[in-house]
Amino acid sequence: MATSNISSLGLGSDGVLSYDVIDQLRAVDERAQLTPITKKLETNDTKQKDLSTLVTMTASLKSATSILADEMSYLKRNTSVSDTALSVNASAGVALQDFTLHIEQLAQRDIYQSKGYISADTALGLSEDTFTFKVGTQEYSLHTSSTSSLNQLKDAINDIASQKLTASVLNVGGESPYRLVLKSNETGKTNTIEFISGLAIEDLKLDKPKNHLQNATDAQIVYNGVEISRPNNVIDDLILGVQITLHNKHATDASSQVLITQDTSDIKQGIETLVKSFNELITNLNASTKYDKDSEVAGTFQGINQINALSNSIRQQLLLVDRFGINVSSYGISLNENGYLDFDTALFNQKMANNPHEVATFFHGKKDDVDGQTEGFFSNFNTLLANYIDSNKGILTLYQNSLVSEKTLLQKEQETTIERLDQRYEAMAARFASYDSLINRLNNQFNALSMMIEASYQDTK
Repeated sequence: MATSNISSLGLGSDGVLSYDVIDQLRAVDERAQLTPITKKLETNDTKQKDLSTLVTMTASLKSATSILADEMSYLKRNTSVSDTALSVNASAGVALQDFTLHIEQLAQRDIYQSKGYISADTALGLSEDTFTFKVGTQEYSLHTSSTSSLNQLKDAINDIASQKLTASVLNVGGESPYRLVLKSNETGKTNTIEFISGLAIEDLKLDKPKNHLQNATDAQIVYNGVEISRPNNVIDDLILGVQITLHNKHATDASSQVLITQDTSDIKQGIETLVKSFNELITNLNASTKYDKDSEVAGTFQGINQINALSNSIRQQLLLVDRFGINVSSYGISLNENGYLDFDTALFNQKMANNPHEVATFFHGKKDDVDGQTEGFFSNFNTLLANYIDSNKGILTLYQNSLVSEKTLLQKEQETTIERLDQRYEAMAARFASYDSLINRLNNQFNALSMMIEASYQDTK
């Protein structure tokens, strides 16, 4: 019992009206009034904890259905090439296809070099003249003189023509190692370097065939038997959404075989996550809603409508058949006799290989002018799960909110009950103290009277 300044309580009544008696009486009241509230609070805490686990598992399942309901999961593409002569990249949604491609010639830059010089910084003794050249259709001119060096000439060319070509001075070794090198920035015939006029052309020996190191050429390919040319080796305008990068010229009788297929990795991973998440959720739902008749022990959510509804809804979803009589089990996803999901990878792979469009239509849905938007199996499944865990109005969210509200009310009731008991037993202690004092006075009076009677009796002897 709570402490009090009435430290002698019970002395007057020989312990009948003591704090021990008050504590025993209070314990009875607490068992009757507080214990049920405490148990309800413990049950509430357990439900909130277990519900949080259920929501997390349902969210994991929804994550899988979201992937399988997402149109992008069915638009991803894989590419394979039979050799290393070229590489292919396909954007999402590109038509599934295969083709052959033969590379007759790679696109190249135009490259020239000058004759060799002992130094890159000494005067070359060039003729006093105007040096004019073209890159494609663009013409450039610069002044040369006897004092011009290779480095000065390089800088002057880069100053006026760096958008079209790059001039550099290279040390190639030997007695006269320094050479001026001119290289077009882009490949293709349209980037051919042409020397128009100026004595520097002859002085630098740029007109000599041996110093024309590489001719500007277009890429020449044969695509499914059709001859095609492009100015560069990265071709992105031949097939919409497909980029072809040329690496090496083919031998005369060789060609590359290219396959563009559906990338099913996200879909398969989504299904594997679906199976794992579903089975974990079902295990938890079974344990939390069961009732053992022998032990008379009930799961946390036994008899809770919201949880039973979730359990029934996700099972029923997996048994649905569309208007064509097709069920998700047709694609390798099925409930076994124990109510858990199994995934037949071989059957799924077969379906994807035979008709990937059919799989995408069933899983994701389709949109056309005849039927409009048709929701797929996992689009509907995803919506169903959202109805349970939506942050604002999901069924489990609302149930969670009700548990929080219930706990607040129980805590308030607990505080009120404790306060009421405190007041009651403080008043009882005060009354007991008053009664104990009265009894003590009466006892004292009785003792005094007894002593007087005893004294009177002794006097009469």
